[in-house]
Amino acid sequence: MLGKIKSTPRTILLAAACFLIVFIFFKALPMSFLSSWLMTATMIGGIAFTIVFGMFLFSFESQDYAEDGGSNTDMIKGILAILSLFAFAYFLISYEVEFEGKQLKAHGIVTTAKIIDKTALRAKRSETHSAEVAFEDQLKKVVHSKVLLSKDEYRNVTIGQAVSIMYVPEYTDIVRILFSEEQYQRLKGELE
Repeated sequence: MLGKIKSTPRTILLAAACFLIVFIFFKALPMSFLSSWLMTATMIGGIAFTIVFGMFLFSFESQDYAEDGGSNTDMIKGILAILSLFAFAYFLISYEVEFEGKQLKAHGIVTTAKIIDKTALRAKRSETHSAEVAFEDQLKKVVHSKVLLSKDEYRNVTIGQAVSIMYVPEYTDIVRILFSEEQYQRLKGELE
C-alpha cells in the first residue's frame, strides 16, 4: 500500500510538460498540418508524451516504497506509461477524425475531381489504399489531395476517372470521394 506521496519541483515540471504536449498536439498545431501529417504527429506526440509521462510517474516516491522494494509499484508505473502511448494515439486520431467529420458536415462543398494516382501499401498484416485527386477550389486554384480508400473503393477507381468529392474550402486536405448519394447524406449528417 502506498503511504504519503511526495511531489518535487521536478514532478510539477513534468506534469506541466505533459499538459504542454497535449496542448500542442490538440490545440496549437494547425488542423491542416494535423490532417496532412496525422500518423507522423501521432508517433512523435505519442512517444514524447509517453517519455514525459513515464518520467512524471517515476518522479513520485512513497514512504512505503522501500518496504516493497519498489518492484510492484515500478511495474504498475511502467505499464501505465506504455498504455499512455496508446491512449495518446487513440485520442489524437479520434480528435482529428471527429474534426474532419464536423468540418465536412458544416462546410463541405461538392465538386468534381480527377483521380491522378493510386497507391496501395502492403505490410505483413495490413493494407492501406489511397488515391491522389486534383480539383479546382472555390478560387479556381488546382488543389491536389490524398484520399484514403477501402480495398473495394480502391479497386473501383481508375487513374484519369472523374469522381464527385466533398471538400472543406478552409482545409483542402479534408476530402472524401462520394461513391453514392447515401454517402453524401451520411457526411452531411442527414443519415445516422
